Amino acid sequence: MLRADGGSLAIEHALLGTRRLEGDGAAQLLFCDNGSNRRRLFGQHGMTGFAKDGFHEHIVHGDPCAVNPAQCGTKAGMRYRLQVEAGGSHIVRLRLRPAAGTPLPGPWDDFAAVMSQHRGEADGFYGRLQEEITDTDARLVQRQAYAGMIWSKQF
Repeated sequence: MLRADGGSLAIEHALLGTRRLEGDGAAQLLFCDNGSNRRRLFGQHGMTGFAKDGFHEHIVHGDPCAVNPAQCGTKAGMRYRLQVEAGGSHIVRLRLRPAAGTPLPGPWDDFAAVMSQHRGEADGFYGRLQEEITDTDARLVQRQAYAGMIWSKQF
């Protein structure tokens, strides 16, 4: 179950326990459930709850009733409204960590160091995996392919 907790998401999971997802900057927290929109799919009216296409309906079609105003559900998102100049960029930092009450630094105090450490770990992992590949482009393509496979893995 996901719920709003200040400006962050409180995540409760049977195996992983309670976690927080914190976002850097002001984000609108959106919530819905993982159920299908039976009205749209099967023409069934009288549907209750907030279907999993709620984010799309809210953001693309401007329907504020498509997301849960109680700010809880089985799916959540952080919506950032950013003005990015042509050719520019903007970084949004997210951090998943144990729930509040655990003695940790502020979410961004050691963010750069932690990201650098994890990038180094990933580079070391792929470096060992790709020792026999000498072409830089081929290494990059393989790394991206592996990342895509890992990202889509369902647990």
